[in-house]
Amino acid sequence: MACGQSDELAGLPAGEIGERLRKGQQIMTETFGHPAEGFLPPAWRTGVLTMPELAREGMMFLVDYTSLTTPDGRKIRLATYSWDWGPWAALGKAGSALGRLSGLRTDCVPVVAIHPCDERRGYLPSALDMVKGLLAAGHEPVTFRELVRMHR
Repeated sequence: MACGQSDELAGLPAGEIGERLRKGQQIMTETFGHPAEGFLPPAWRTGVLTMPELAREGMMFLVDYTSLTTPDGRKIRLATYSWDWGPWAALGKAGSALGRLSGLRTDCVPVVAIHPCDERRGYLPSALDMVKGLLAAGHEPVTFRELVRMHR
């Protein structure tokens, strides 16, 4: 995948997005023995996709840049650290700064999002340093599924 070209859902009609979800769920089931439990959209952008549509496909959460949403409307606030922000590598510095700013909020769960472009653009050491810092501060790694269960 080329860096900065991952906003696949933008502009697609709901029917096309639904078909892609069904195909994706089929591939997940064939490959891993079960469908995906949640969805993190490309480039953080869902297009016209909604949580009810994801729930119809068996998913129990939608992750965007600032929150995780469940089918019953619960939101868990996230402080996302992300470096892949588009076609220009320098935008990764802005993404890192936004993550650090959102991390100042104490009501958010820190999330480190690493994209293959981060490694190609030299941001992987920053991402690993962020993970080490969060661990040193007492944070424990969890999956999104575990996060949903913890916030019931």
